[in-house]
Amino acid sequence: MALPKAALPVLEQHMGSYVGEAPETFVFTGESGRNLWRGNFNKLVTWPEAVAAVGVPGLHFHDLRHTGNTLASRAPGTSLRDIMA
Repeated sequence: MALPKAALPVLEQHMGSYVGEAPETFVFTGESGRNLWRGNFNKLVTWPEAVAAVGVPGLHFHDLRHTGNTLASRAPGTSLRDIMA
């Protein structure tokens, strides 16, 4: 999987501050260190408040996947197989 270069410093900072050393450690967790799942995501990350603050109330987290796939599909040399993977 490829990430935009602009995302790397943010991810590195997150990994250093919040993620343990063990290879099976989750990258994004709740305060208890347990993984996030659909049933607790909105509450734990205050998603409704976050999207309202940036002016897009009603945006669902899954909508970001669609946006990401659309942007990725526009990258030069990207195939449908790449997007599907």
